Amino acid sequence: MGLGQPLGFAYACEGNEHTEPPALDERPESQANFGLAQLCNKVDVGTAEVRGLLLGAVLNQHPPSVSVVQLDPAAGTGPEVLDTDLFIPGVTPVPVGAGPTHIVRAPDWGSFYVLSAGSRELTRLVIGPIQARSKVGVETTRIPLPGVPGELLATDAAILVSALERPELWVLPVNPGPNDDIVVIALEDTIQEMGMLEQSLVLTWRSRPLLSRWSGDL
Repeated sequence: MGLGQPLGFAYACEGNEHTEPPALDERPESQANFGLAQLCNKVDVGTAEVRGLLLGAVLNQHPPSVSVVQLDPAAGTGPEVLDTDLFIPGVTPVPVGAGPTHIVRAPDWGSFYVLSAGSRELTRLVIGPIQARSKVGVETTRIPLPGVPGELLATDAAILVSALERPELWVLPVNPGPNDDIVVIALEDTIQEMGMLEQSLVLTWRSRPLLSRWSGDL
């Protein structure tokens, strides 16, 4: 399929301006045959409406990039890696920072985030609708980070990045830009892993055998 040592994967549906959440197809024929399922809402193509397609965002290690893959069984073509730049020969992925480690989808399904430890940055990707000749437009924004990142978590309220080498949590606004302020929260230990439990942030630590639940505002 032309991927380069995949590290991670996220998915969403094609939309008119950016990706969207999947639709619920309750038709009897689709429940009996998954190949007939309409997984996504309709998108505008010229003056017509057509069913949007399921898209995957695959994080590659070599070269550091994200490949956009059409995955919808209703397309009838099988999985297809989409081109993101018609001016470069072949099928071109979206370049991201050196040493990528994580890819996550935003809670609103409209964007994706890639964490790059080598270049110490966060890349936001907004995938547009599929165009002619199996091309898809992708808008990228790169945000420099104050150190080497560790873990990445996208929540409804903020984008959270843990520091790999020191006890800090970096808090970025939803849909961040390169000039937005990053709030640095000092901690007692370095974060090992983090996730969400209901509306609380859950943390494990590098050197403490504890599971911590953070219920306050970030």
